[in-house]
Parts: sequence; structure tokens; C-alpha cells
Amino acid sequence: MMKDFLIETRRDLEDSKVEIILSPDSHVLYPTDDLLCNGYFITEPLTFAVGTGKELDLWLPIYAHEYCHFRQWKEEEPVFRHGFIDGVETFDMAVEVMEGKREATPEEFWNWIRRAQSLEADCERRAQTLIEAWELPIDSEEYAQKANSYLHFYTYIANKKKWYAAGKEPYNVPEVWQEFNTSIDTQFETDLEYNKLFEGYCI
Repeated sequence: MMKDFLIETRRDLEDSKVEIILSPDSHVLYPTDDLLCNGYFITEPLTFAVGTGKELDLWLPIYAHEYCHFRQWKEEEPVFRHGFIDGVETFDMAVEVMEGKREATPEEFWNWIRRAQSLEADCERRAQTLIEAWELPIDSEEYAQKANSYLHFYTYIANKKKWYAAGKEPYNVPEVWQEFNTSIDTQFETDLEYNKLFEGYCI
């Protein structure tokens, strides 16, 4: 099923004229700043990128996740549109604040992160459904735990204005993601125990 999944998703991306970058490196450079990441989907220019220079169980979930961002865009999902302000992704705006390139009140920064978090939560649920439908070699409950660690990290960002170090993503650190629920959460309020995990293993 995985081969068919990769063929079908690539065809879907190509039909929408999306540039596809499957890097042999473990990470890719996010085009709007200097952050290394595992993958991304952006609309300007339309690009889908994943770092594949690592084990399959590490890059395939990222591939599925970023493909679901593409589907959000293609389907004009309201939560996807809500993740942008005047054509700029709220996550990018928040990153610029953390890099000292943009000013924002605490309320603005929190709002931008929450919008990005809502977009990501919808994407994670789509990805879990996709994994199960295609019977991909990814443990669905484990995926939910890793997704939760990532989603809750957005709340940490909103409070601390810190991003994780490359290679220390919450969903790639077993000591972190194993502490999260096996179904994707609906609430992502501040949790001091989660903050301790992030501080201890990801920053």
C-alpha cells in the first residue's frame, strides 16, 4: 500500500503544479527563515518538501502530514485560510517575532500561535485518517502521541517564545512523546509537566 500511496500523492501534487522536494538530507531549510525542519508545504511558491535522509518511520509520517497540509489548501479548508493574515502564514509571523524581525503584543503573538495550532490540529487528524486508510507502516496510536507532543508544543511557544532545536523535535524524542495521549487531543492548554519535558529534552 505504501508504494501506491506515494505514487498517488505525488500525482495529486503534480496535478496542482506543486514543486516536490524530497531531500536526501535529514532536514530541509524552511524558505522564509533560517529554521531547519523535517518538511513543509507552502503556497508561495507552491512547494512540498520533506527531508528523507533518515529511517522510514521518521520521514513517512512527515510526508503524510505535509501532504495533508496540501489537501487543506486544495480543499480550501476554513481553518487553513484562518492560519493566514493578508497572505502571510501566522506561524511565519510568530517565527519573525522569535527572531526579533517583527514586533507583536503578547495578545497578537498568542493569537498567531493559536491560529497555527488549530491549522496543525486539523492536519494531524487528517494525517491519522490517511495513515489508517492507506494502511501505512505507521502505528496510529504512536502517531497520535507524537502529534499531541507537537500540538502542545505550540502552547509552550505561545508562553515562552522558544522553538525546538533541530533533531530535538518533541515527536522525535521518546522521553517526550511517550508521555502524551494515544488519541489526538482537543484541548491544548498550558501544562507545567509538558513544559518541563520540552525544557528538558527539546530546547
